Amino acid sequence: MLECWLRHASHTIGKHQIQLAFHAAEESTSAGGTFKGRQWLAGTRESKLYLMEYLRATAKSTANDLVLFTDLDVLPLNDYIQLAEHFIERERTSPRAPEILFLREPPNHCGMTNWVANTGLILMRNNFRVRSFWFFVLSSTRGSRVYEQDIANLLLTKRLKPKDLDWGLLHEGLATAQLERVTSETVAFHAIGVSGAAKFELLHEAWKRSAQAKNAFACGASRSGNNATVPSEWMRRRKGRLKAAEARFACASAS
Repeated sequence: MLECWLRHASHTIGKHQIQLAFHAAEESTSAGGTFKGRQWLAGTRESKLYLMEYLRATAKSTANDLVLFTDLDVLPLNDYIQLAEHFIERERTSPRAPEILFLREPPNHCGMTNWVANTGLILMRNNFRVRSFWFFVLSSTRGSRVYEQDIANLLLTKRLKPKDLDWGLLHEGLATAQLERVTSETVAFHAIGVSGAAKFELLHEAWKRSAQAKNAFACGASRSGNNATVPSEWMRRRKGRLKAAEARFACASAS
């Protein structure tokens, strides 16, 4: 899936100055398992722990930048700079400038609450209030089988006040998780609700519906379900960094 994403992203972000940071989960915590199963929950939480650690480590260097978090099953279809332009336009024209924008969750999807925000595609400013939001999300999922998207939506729709965080949703004409909404103007499509070969088929269908259909589709499921092999030494170092991040998070939670 990483190789697939990189090939398509090269068409849509290659001409811009963008810093990429990747996180590869261990096989034992892969988010590709059964929906809301143990491995799936561990993998989704691990990805947000990595995000929080990245925001913490780059708080100064990215203070004036936009940070984009994306799952690898979010297919780039058009120039991603349009997402940044959308965010900046909202900052300029909205009475309350957004600090974080989420992909809109399709209707009738729910957990503890009705979901409105999908945490697979997020555009944000790296400020204290955004970092605090992710801290609260991870604090609530630590040691439990609660889905981080459940907690995020509970906070956004029931608990947070405007003074706590200014948030919103990406325009569905730019980013969507609904295949029927994909057009030539769509920038990103998130293939949710399916796994394995069905996920690649859904991505391919979105590709055909978009203006990118003139280019070759570069995704295909291998026998193992993955397109790329992550070196074992890199995974060992990644595991050490993740343990250190979890330890820092645990200390911060206790203080």
